Amino acid sequence: MKKTMVLSRTRQCSSAELSKRLASGGNNSFVLLDVRPFMAFNTSHIQGAINLNCMDRFNRRRLQLGKASLAELASNKEAKELLKRRTFREFIVCDESTSDLELLPSGHPLFMVFSALLEDNRDPVLLKDLPDCASQLRERADEIEKARVTQILPFLYNCGITRVLNVTAHVPGYHQQQGISYKTLPAADSGQQNISQYFDEAVEFIDCARRLGTRVLVHCVAGVSRSPTIAIAYIMKCLPMSMVEAYQLVKARRPIISPNLNFMGQLLEWERCLQPQGRAAPTDPAAAAAAAAAAAGRLPTAPSGQQSPCRPLETCTS
Repeated sequence: MKKTMVLSRTRQCSSAELSKRLASGGNNSFVLLDVRPFMAFNTSHIQGAINLNCMDRFNRRRLQLGKASLAELASNKEAKELLKRRTFREFIVCDESTSDLELLPSGHPLFMVFSALLEDNRDPVLLKDLPDCASQLRERADEIEKARVTQILPFLYNCGITRVLNVTAHVPGYHQQQGISYKTLPAADSGQQNISQYFDEAVEFIDCARRLGTRVLVHCVAGVSRSPTIAIAYIMKCLPMSMVEAYQLVKARRPIISPNLNFMGQLLEWERCLQPQGRAAPTDPAAAAAAAAAAAGRLPTAPSGQQSPCRPLETCTS
């Protein structure tokens, strides 16, 4: 949709106006969409807002090409169902700082969301100034990395998990004294972190657990960027799959994943490194069928007398 049309058909409102509507119980007449990254949304957001995963470049591309709906980008099942219904016409949209649509390029996530709303015959409204939660985000950003992970020892045992791969720099191994084997990959979720240096260590740790018939929990802090990156890297080497296929497989299991662009670039480089070893995406019919079966959550049985190339995955990501 042309930018001039989007600009002419998009209204604006202030946080003061939104506060009045919320205070008067007027939130039953509109839907509030928050297009910030999930980590920012999860730290602080307006009550009742729906987070759209627009920071993921694959999602942005699909949305731009009309191959994805806004409902598919919602971060939870309830939000997806709400967006599929035709109950609401007015949608108030916010990000962290945009106050003037004219300054946005046509490829900006906010612009693409407005275009999708207009094409769906909805009434988009730009929230010009995200209220208090925006400033709180900046003050609390450092707390995310230092947050304590919930201690879930009984659930680890119930799930058959005896190994934990900790992809953080600060979270300790809470349950080492109870027989849980830990490995820490001290990675930060940043544009400067070289996470690929840990791929081989992670593969060895997970493979060792699988040979012993046990399961592995892979975690970071939010389960959005670091631990999914490790899971994707492992699947690329084990199944084997291309980066896109492995990404889609992990995302099907945990829809909120969104590895940062730095990590995505390193996964692409990992894919190039695996290709000489015969680990590229399968192209022959038998290998393609194996990849399809893996995407469905299982691996085909090897022909009689042959060993299956890889046991079904028993790796949990959080």
